[in-house]
Amino acid sequence: MATTPRGGAPRRPRGRPRDDALTARALSVTLDLLVERGWAGLGVEAIAGRTRAGKAALYRRWNTVGEVVRAALTAHPIAVVVPADAPTVAEALDGLLESWQQPLTHRELAAAAVLGSLHTDPDLAAAVQAAVEEPLSRAVAVLADVARRSGRPLEPARLRLLSTVLHALYRQRLASGSGRRHHHPPDVLGVLSTVLLGGDAPVPITGGTVAGA
Repeated sequence: MATTPRGGAPRRPRGRPRDDALTARALSVTLDLLVERGWAGLGVEAIAGRTRAGKAALYRRWNTVGEVVRAALTAHPIAVVVPADAPTVAEALDGLLESWQQPLTHRELAAAAVLGSLHTDPDLAAAVQAAVEEPLSRAVAVLADVARRSGRPLEPARLRLLSTVLHALYRQRLASGSGRRHHHPPDVLGVLSTVLLGGDAPVPITGGTVAGA
C-alpha cells in the first residue's frame, strides 16, 4: 500500500507488484498436477512449467511445494451439498448422501491425492483440514439446524457421533480415488439411521443402487 510522507508524493512499495492472475493460475495448475501425478509426482519445476512462470516467481509466493498445495486446496475447498430447506433431517441426509454417490469431482481428486501423505508435511494436513474437514463440519451444523427446525433436535452426544460417522464415510469416499459412481454399503446406512433417528425409520437413498442390494 502506498504511503504519503509529509510534504511529498505517495511513496510506492518496493519490489515488483504481485501478479494475482499468475497466483490463481499456479493454484489451478497445482490441482491439475495433483490429479494427474499425485503428491509424489508434484514438484516446483512441474508447477512452474505448466504455469509458464519462473521458479523464482513461485518462491516469492510460497516456500515449499507443500505450501502451494495448502494454498490451492484452501482456495478450492470441496463442495458439501446439504439441502438446508429439507423438512426433515432424514431428507437432508438423503440429499447429502446422494451427492456422495456421484463420481469424485476434480477438487476431491486433488484432495484425495494427498491423503496418504499427511504425516509427511504439516502443510498437507492443514490443507485437508481447511478444504475437507471444515466443509464437512459445516455440513453437520446444517443437519443439526434442520433437526432443530423439524422439532427433533439432536443431543450433543448423537451430534458428535453423526459428525464422526460422516467424516469417516467421506474419507472412505476420497480413499476410493474413483471417477466412477460411489455406492454406500447398507450397514453404513443403518448406522446413520440409528444415529439420526434412533432406529425408528430407515434413511432413504435415492439416485443409485446400493451395493449388495
